[in-house]
Amino acid sequence: MKIRANFKILESNTNLKQHPRLNTKKDLIKNHYKIKTNSPHVAKLYETKPKGSYIALEDVPGSCPSQIAKMLQPTSSHDLVNSKFQIKLLSPHCCSLLFGKDQNSTMMNIKNVTDHLIKDTYDRHGLDPCKIISTKNNNTAYAKVIYEFYKNDDDRSKSILLNNHKYLEVIPTKPYIKGQKLILKDFTIFRNKDDRIKKLVIGKSNDDNGYNTINKVEINKIIKYCSKVKIKETELFTKDEYKNEPKYIKEMAEYLIQYADIGGMITQNPMNTSSDKNMIHFQYIPSNSNLPFVNYSISKEGKDFTWQNLKTQSKVIKNDINLLTNIEKIRLTEQEYPIMIKLNVNGDTLLNIVRIKSTNELNKKAIDMMPGWLEICGVFIEGTNKANAFKKDSAYYKIYA
Repeated sequence: MKIRANFKILESNTNLKQHPRLNTKKDLIKNHYKIKTNSPHVAKLYETKPKGSYIALEDVPGSCPSQIAKMLQPTSSHDLVNSKFQIKLLSPHCCSLLFGKDQNSTMMNIKNVTDHLIKDTYDRHGLDPCKIISTKNNNTAYAKVIYEFYKNDDDRSKSILLNNHKYLEVIPTKPYIKGQKLILKDFTIFRNKDDRIKKLVIGKSNDDNGYNTINKVEINKIIKYCSKVKIKETELFTKDEYKNEPKYIKEMAEYLIQYADIGGMITQNPMNTSSDKNMIHFQYIPSNSNLPFVNYSISKEGKDFTWQNLKTQSKVIKNDINLLTNIEKIRLTEQEYPIMIKLNVNGDTLLNIVRIKSTNELNKKAIDMMPGWLEICGVFIEGTNKANAFKKDSAYYKIYA
């Protein structure tokens, strides 16, 4: 199995026990977290892997406004075109629908469909098939990369409902912390026939000559379906339907109430440090992560406090019939980090919502150095510019206060 990323999981330093009911906030801190440190630290979250032992996302064919979307599924748009003959290669999405029982059967499916498209182009334009053989070879070559990258992805995400909208709970390919989850708006809504087509393809057997038996009618059906998906998904991204904005605090609260353990947190980067501005996404971190910021914020019992020269605003909301109404009153700007922590005090479920404001008066270099949610929570990835700045200058946070 190919390794996609060079990150390893940061394990918790303590074996933490779950307490379904805690008598006081003091007990919550003492029994659940067992705080060891309230200070930021640098951790090695990655190992260097030999080049070629994993497939980098940038080497995967296909174009998409969202890197997260591309990471999770083959894109509906291709980025390779034979401009001389106006023959577009199969989209990564189309290639994925042709996945067979193994790589050999997959390549045979790709060959079958590509041969059909080349012949169709020849019939319509009177082209010499020998002159467009490069398109055929390119289809096969890039299909192998798509197959290797996406072949084991079926169990990495599940559908959930937040604020009456479909979202995906995903195990990230580059987790910083054990148990980390990525929550994002469901962008697969137009691919509802994928499974039906996959069953059609994989159910086909090869004839005596070694050719797959997918026929012309079925090929045209697959191509037509993929074209519709591409048009609809392109339109959604064009209209900024998935734009990552600081207006989903209600969804974040619902996730904590429905799916999180006590002490778990959910956060969203401010837009000027977001790695993917075109896809709504949040990060969920389980309670046993032992992050310094989380420990410290709980010890302040929902009061405002200063964390490494960053001013914070805390608000504790009880999980009752007024929860979502109270949540909706909270307005975030594009320069704020929302960090939400689920608590259990005297049998009541509470949400501690911490707002950390950053400045928007930063140049490109300063923004690149600006701490994201991981650095705000007290963990710097060893070897990065942010970690080097933190180790070099104890007043690292001051320029962001």
